Amino acid sequence: MKSKLVLAIILCIQIQIAWAQARIRYDNKGQATPSTVQSFGEEAFNFQNETVIRWLGNAGFFINSRGTCIMTDPMLKGFDMPVLFQAPITPEQVPHLDAVLITHCDNDHYSIPSCAGLSSACF
Repeated sequence: MKSKLVLAIILCIQIQIAWAQARIRYDNKGQATPSTVQSFGEEAFNFQNETVIRWLGNAGFFINSRGTCIMTDPMLKGFDMPVLFQAPITPEQVPHLDAVLITHCDNDHYSIPSCAGLSSACF
């Protein structure tokens, strides 16, 4: 019985690895590229009866929890390094935010132009 369980677990892990590898995309230089970020607009900031989390690219996320809107590590413009994603929204398109959270000030988490552009959206 234990050996069947171990084999089932190994099979599940192998299937997950194969599935993940099949989703990896590479550019013409052989560089792995991330999935495409899904663009969104002002409708994402409306009150909802649930919590919705959207990927902003890199380490950033937009969270709308029952109308409370937060962005973490938004890298929406003004990159000082090459990035492999297209931002799903510009700071100028953001209607309102309750908070912007920066986890730390490395250049892949903290963008001064993004934060400056979002300042008018924060209450």
